[in-house]
Amino acid sequence: MFRFSTLLIALCLWTTKAKADNFWSYEEFGSGSEPIDEQCCIDMQSQIDEINGQVAALQSQVSSLQNQVEQIEVTINFTSPKQSCEQYKLMSYDSGYYEIDPDGADGAIPPFQVYCDMTSDPEWAVTMLGHDSEERTYVRGCQDPGCFSHDVTYDQTWEQIQAVMWTSRSCQQYLSYECLGSMMFSYNDYAWWVSRDGEEQHYWAGADPGSKMCECGKKGTCEGKATTCNCDNNDLVWRQDDGYLTSKDTLPATQLFFGDVLGVEERGYFTLGKLECKGEVSTKDCTGLKSDGNPSGYYTIAPGAGVQPFEVYCDMDSYPGTGITVVHHDKESQSSQLYYYTDNDIEVNYNATMVQIGALINGSNNCEQYIEWQCRGTGMLYSGYTWWISRQGDKMTYWGGADPTHDGYCACGETGSCQPGNYYYYKCNCDYAGSSTIRVDAGYLYDKNVLPVTGMHYGFYTTSSSYYGYYTLGPLKCY
Repeated sequence: MFRFSTLLIALCLWTTKAKADNFWSYEEFGSGSEPIDEQCCIDMQSQIDEINGQVAALQSQVSSLQNQVEQIEVTINFTSPKQSCEQYKLMSYDSGYYEIDPDGADGAIPPFQVYCDMTSDPEWAVTMLGHDSEERTYVRGCQDPGCFSHDVTYDQTWEQIQAVMWTSRSCQQYLSYECLGSMMFSYNDYAWWVSRDGEEQHYWAGADPGSKMCECGKKGTCEGKATTCNCDNNDLVWRQDDGYLTSKDTLPATQLFFGDVLGVEERGYFTLGKLECKGEVSTKDCTGLKSDGNPSGYYTIAPGAGVQPFEVYCDMDSYPGTGITVVHHDKESQSSQLYYYTDNDIEVNYNATMVQIGALINGSNNCEQYIEWQCRGTGMLYSGYTWWISRQGDKMTYWGGADPTHDGYCACGETGSCQPGNYYYYKCNCDYAGSSTIRVDAGYLYDKNVLPVTGMHYGFYTTSSSYYGYYTLGPLKCY
């Protein structure tokens, strides 16, 4: 509508201008060879001035309408914030401030503003998260290690910062210290920075975590006689140690500490850049990785918006046509013998949080987990001696291979093949307490609503040391 109005006004403008041009033509050349009456010229000039005024007014209206159209286009484009700067770049937006919503419209984190750098990296847009300490800052006035401290406050909340980091392939932050007679890691740890989790980090940008070095120390390129940092020469020469912090586990820096700046000439300057993140973690599970031709191995996946990416094993060979996402835990080896007097409450710890695992399960068509109890006369579900614990912490009293709605059943109970066969009320092989025969109940658990197994309890019907058992619990597998 606005564009049509603009065209109409432009047409009027052209017509009016054409009239003005005709008047000027008449004034310059007259009509035929007749002399031009002086009063006529005055009247014509007046009309020309009036038309020129109308032209100027119409030009102003056109400019105003063009601005309105541009504002409407901007509003339309920003009614739904994109999930990342990368999506804006794919739409050919220029560098600038934009609202992003990393966990999507249905997520818990509201949209927030970041700076999107569309030019510095040829492949990716770079999301820039600013803070209140980006200016070069003077360090002076005390001697002890870490005596000078500076807190850093970011423009976004921690939830927003983490959402950007978790959905980015890599993040980095520039950190520099310019020094005059001020040491960093020589003789003592005079300088360090603090991670987002509040942990002191005793290394500098470009070096390895915990190394008490700067980038030049790692590369063996430090100036003078120093082997750790340029500033550790501790001389009255201006030197600098700088580079990028790159560990997503600790970024961004929230505090900076310095010392050895009390002497007459001792001083320094630090500079901390914005947090910069780029790339998109788009792999939800191993199925997507297999479709791209990746082999079996360990990969980092991001199964849901707002969920921190985590490492899993991708089995690309066992099932044709799909990749299996495998989440390991600390109880996968067959247990040692359990007796009535051993600790039979087993806690299972996974290589991911329950939030991460829950996101993986919710995004998968199928999940499964193998569970086995090998027994000698222990008793089992029938007598209430054994159970496992669900993801929600509930006590589950059916076993692998059984229908989740069949309380007290193992796989053999579903098929009527439990041993000994003459005890119809036994739904598990190990229900026959007191037997000296080694028996096994095993199978896969398939209920996505309760997986994975987070704990197990194995009980015994008697205190005799003649009875014992072994458990085996496989990793969680989703596909």
